[in-house]
Amino acid sequence: MQYDYNPDPQGIEQESFRQIRELTKLDAYDHDGQQVVMRVVHSLGDPDIAQHMRLSQNACAAGRQALANHCPILCDVEMVKQGLTKRMLEQEPLCYLNDPRTTALAKAASETRSMAALQLWGEALLGSVVVIGNAPTALFRLLEMLRQGAPKPALIIGIPVG
Repeated sequence: MQYDYNPDPQGIEQESFRQIRELTKLDAYDHDGQQVVMRVVHSLGDPDIAQHMRLSQNACAAGRQALANHCPILCDVEMVKQGLTKRMLEQEPLCYLNDPRTTALAKAASETRSMAALQLWGEALLGSVVVIGNAPTALFRLLEMLRQGAPKPALIIGIPVG
């Protein structure tokens, strides 16, 4: 039995993005924003996510500059860390969810490990790119930390489940 498919990675990606452009309403975003939205749609496989996304005015430029400066990339969970395209990054993303200190911090504070892991980000938070894609409690904790004067990241990407 013969299967009809395209084994070419570039061809597959081009076709994927052609379909995304066809299925996704992108006119609310500038060029950079469209690129971000298309990547998110590609990652999630859900064109409808575009209508729920909000990008601050300088988000793309701030993120691009932070990455060019080799800033830390801080992730809430390993799944998010592993989902980042390593060939596009010059530094290894960081995730402290499975760090042994995280469990102890979480137990001591009676909170989720996702919340406790943020305590280990420390000064790495300054100018970083934060990617929260699984744990709403991590996003809420980050917002609390920022209100309390924690170092400010260059970009926060928050797409928690739930």
